[in-house]
Amino acid sequence: MIEQDGSVVEGKIYYDISEEDFRKLDAYEGEEYARTKVSVQLSSGKSIESFTYLFKKEYFGKLTKSEWALTGFLCKKTRINLIFFA
Repeated sequence: MIEQDGSVVEGKIYYDISEEDFRKLDAYEGEEYARTKVSVQLSSGKSIESFTYLFKKEYFGKLTKSEWALTGFLCKKTRINLIFFA
């Protein structure tokens, strides 16, 4: 994800994540992403603070015009251990 004022992203919230789990996800995301606290509006209308990973501006030159697709991502990654946190 990249930060844009007024943008909306649909996702899932995971609760009670340990610091060890965050360290694992930080390592997986790598240096191109920053774990960032954001305000999230739930489907109930309630707002909470959560974490997401935003692509750092200094790496924007690596982005392409192509839309991201999970299938393409999975084809490029032979071993994936995804851990989602909030």
